[in-house]
Amino acid sequence: MRRTISLLAVVALLASGILLGATGVATGGDRRHERNLTLKVGDHCSAPGCTSFHARLSEVDGSSDCTRDAPVRLQHWQRDSRDWELVDRARTGHKGSARFVLDSARGLYRAVAPETGAYMNVCLRAVSPERHA
Repeated sequence: MRRTISLLAVVALLASGILLGATGVATGGDRRHERNLTLKVGDHCSAPGCTSFHARLSEVDGSSDCTRDAPVRLQHWQRDSRDWELVDRARTGHKGSARFVLDSARGLYRAVAPETGAYMNVCLRAVSPERHA
């Protein structure tokens, strides 16, 4: 049985945010996930002078829709330019953790998980507190 839908019904669905476009991107009504990101500085490297960083991404609501395989960026504060500089990139594992190892690390660092979206989920941007290495 073939069903037809009127133009008025399509407009109503678009207005309510239920209908998806051809690309699979939601037109509205997305589920927004607020996330937390922590950064710890450790000494879990075997080479002298290296520094390790451990980033952990979690969701405020306790689900894990936006913590697995999420991009995380490690940034270093540049005093000269007064801006954050990208140092390294990683993706979280199945538990929401990412690890960075730098040869020599001094100064102020932070981790950033950019906003991402997939189907009906919007994973909001998360920034860790700053840490000194």
